[in-house]
Amino acid sequence: MKRRMLMQRLDDMDHRGVWAFTPATFSALLGDPEPNYLKLMMKRLADQGVLIRAARGVYVNPHARSMPSDVRGGLLRFLRPRELTYVSLESKLSEAGVISQVATALTCIDAKIPTGKARCGNGRHGVASYDPHRQ
Repeated sequence: MKRRMLMQRLDDMDHRGVWAFTPATFSALLGDPEPNYLKLMMKRLADQGVLIRAARGVYVNPHARSMPSDVRGGLLRFLRPRELTYVSLESKLSEAGVISQVATALTCIDAKIPTGKARCGNGRHGVASYDPHRQ
């Protein structure tokens, strides 16, 4: 696919409010290419700066006007799809300026799984930390 055509499709998706992509959504955008070609294409586009790899399997269009002001918070639904999570009280209080400590990571609690390993993602838009729900 020509770069100009790709940029037009990304712009069209931006007008529809789509600013982040998973490989599945990007594949649909390109007309379902072969998986190996799709993986190579997304890596090359990220290397060229057309897309930004925000996390494993999540890419952001850096030129999108529909991107929310809080990109890190907007990416939460892509990082843990179909799972109920909530942002920690410390992260929210720091964001609101109620406490003097500055939260270095947006800490989210996974409400479904009672045990498990904590996961942390560190990308261009900041750190998002997922901790298992503790009772």
